[in-house]
Amino acid sequence: MLTTVIRDQVLKLDDKWKSALLISSARESTEQESDFLDLVDAADEKIDFEVAVVLLKTFIAKPDYGTQERVVSVLSSGRPEIVIKAILQELPRLVAEASEWAFVLMGTEVEFRPALTARLLLQAEDDVKNAASTVLCHEEFLSLYPNAPYVIRNGNV
Repeated sequence: MLTTVIRDQVLKLDDKWKSALLISSARESTEQESDFLDLVDAADEKIDFEVAVVLLKTFIAKPDYGTQERVVSVLSSGRPEIVIKAILQELPRLVAEASEWAFVLMGTEVEFRPALTARLLLQAEDDVKNAASTVLCHEEFLSLYPNAPYVIRNGNV
């Protein structure tokens, strides 16, 4: 059982961790869900760009019964610039496959770090800017996040 292994050792965030995280992100059993949460928790305070991207790959449209909020919490332990860069890299996929999460993740950054989000959007590739436009220019998003026009304007979206 993976959970026992995780509790008995300091887990390295290596390729085995990434693979185990992505496999357990299916959460098809209570054991797999427990493993998923343990693997997510192992990344707390250890967020680099690669770890952030792997954590973001676990966001899908399937109901998660609150487990993804743990991922959001662990991501928040990383440096904002690293986390935003990872969100932006994953944004085209999130918009296509898990749009609700694209809105939530971008909403947090627009709300609390609009200047940094705009600056990083300026450096982003066109596919990322297009995905960001889908989120930021959405009527409901604009009504919920008053900083969205600032990010649109200053991020050249």
